[in-house]
Amino acid sequence: MSDIYKQGYFEFKENDEGYTLTAYCTKNDQTVTEIEIPDVCNQKPVTKIGDCAFLESNFVKKVVLPESVVQIGFEAFSGCENLEHINLPSGLTVILDESFSGCTSLMSIEIPEGVKRIGEYAFNSCYMLESVKLPQSLKIIGSRVFSNDKELREIKLPDGLEELESGVFAYSEKVCVVFKGKTYTQENIEELYDLFVTA
Repeated sequence: MSDIYKQGYFEFKENDEGYTLTAYCTKNDQTVTEIEIPDVCNQKPVTKIGDCAFLESNFVKKVVLPESVVQIGFEAFSGCENLEHINLPSGLTVILDESFSGCTSLMSIEIPEGVKRIGEYAFNSCYMLESVKLPQSLKIIGSRVFSNDKELREIKLPDGLEELESGVFAYSEKVCVVFKGKTYTQENIEELYDLFVTA
């Protein structure tokens, strides 16, 4: 289970369901700007993007994830300053902490149905992020997930959301958050957070 398997630009490690992509080996190659991650490694599905797998891969502009991926790891794409586009597969269920933090060129993201939790700081400091679509399946939004997103405008929270942790939209001055028909801006955002405070 501990063996590293190399395939193309990537390194993989076996997990219980298939393989985790653990490393992108050519992050300093300026000629590689678009990446398509394989859906199979060693005849088993690629199910996870591992922690820090693409950390600070600054030349990557586009990533295509396979439909087999169910989890994106801690800091998986953090600091990819030129990343403009990434698809999130329909089978995805978990986005871990800081996974896309500091992706300063990312302008939009659509999180698919089936995702139940977005980890802390997942999209923090994505300065160009304007558009976010959240799924109805989402139950937990971690602390400061969309903080310091300078261009983020309207975002609609699913009616079934159960946890909205502190400072989710801190320093995102332009954002308007819609929840159950009411709109919240930075002027009244604390009212929104108060709805999720548990005794």
